[in-house]
Amino acid sequence: MKYALLIAEKSASKELQKNWESFVAYAKQDTGNVESVSALNEGSFLCNLNDGLNPLSLLVKRAKEFHIPCRTLFFDQEPEWVQDNS
Repeated sequence: MKYALLIAEKSASKELQKNWESFVAYAKQDTGNVESVSALNEGSFLCNLNDGLNPLSLLVKRAKEFHIPCRTLFFDQEPEWVQDNS
């Protein structure tokens, strides 16, 4: 397990919109300068786990704080559909 894809689930509920916005803001703040985390889109993050689980655990912690359901999928190598083709 070298990579983890974390997908946070955005609720359609208007009442939970503020929670979602707070989660996204804190997730960007927590991982913005972390090279091992790539934000794929709003609420989806690819974490390189070669340096440990800390970035992934920060994202999970934030999701729990704001009651955002999330799912994690682990990969042995970086998924081809994410790799830079330049």
